[in-house]
Amino acid sequence: RRSGRAGASAVAFAGDRTYSSSVNLDEAQVPAAVREGAGEGELVSEEVERNGVRYLVIGGAGPGGARYAFFFALEQLQSSLAELRVVLALGWVAVVASAAAVGELIAIRTLRPVREAADAATALADGHLDARIAVAGDDEFGTWARSFNEMAGSLEETIDELARAAERERRFTSDVAHDLRTPLTGMAATASLLEAQVDELPASSRRAVTILVRDVGRL
Repeated sequence: RRSGRAGASAVAFAGDRTYSSSVNLDEAQVPAAVREGAGEGELVSEEVERNGVRYLVIGGAGPGGARYAFFFALEQLQSSLAELRVVLALGWVAVVASAAAVGELIAIRTLRPVREAADAATALADGHLDARIAVAGDDEFGTWARSFNEMAGSLEETIDELARAAERERRFTSDVAHDLRTPLTGMAATASLLEAQVDELPASSRRAVTILVRDVGRL
């Protein structure tokens, strides 16, 4: 009988006894190279045609002096190899698609913190001092996010302190200007009187009065 798809017919012989899994094959059908070939543990192969069917015959010696030969129909082998090629091609496509999907997922998860950091940095540059990055875990990105948030918090505190200092300075300047306005007005009026009468003053006092009038005018 013919063996099933991707199967093999076996012939075993030891001394004058022969065993075969096919009624169409016996010891006489085994090629001489296979029947008399390599020793135990080694295999010999040869292509032959038997009963109109081409076979790949693989055989060798087994324990106790018995020899074994396996007949693989080449047509069946070629059909199995063609199916294997299709399976491998489909498997390759599936692996590539899976790898692409996994790669896309990893890329999205990897680049999301970078994109969030870029958005937060842009927001800080635009004056949004409360911009922060969400901390998603304890990995490197989580550590990076916490460090960024600490830096942004320190920057916000520094800028707030500078703003408060500028406001204090503005108020101080306003208060000083208000407090000095009345006495300076009186000093300016007095200086104007002195300037009008500087020619009537003694020569030794004129220089001092001139300097005083000039400095009051600057104030």
